[in-house]
Amino acid sequence: MNNTPAYGLSTRSVHAGESRDPQGAVHTPLYTHSTFAFDTTADLLDLTQALAAERR
Repeated sequence: MNNTPAYGLSTRSVHAGESRDPQGAVHTPLYTHSTFAFDTTADLLDLTQALAAERR
């Protein structure tokens, strides 16, 4: 006898590809940081200087 519940398409779609966390976490962790890539240092400086000018 199979004791595994038959989940519907919606549940299977939302949880597809999830793997069990070795520490037992139930949900996929949320990361509160991000990384950005710039083609050149000049592009980065253009953005940061524009943001600094907006704050003035």
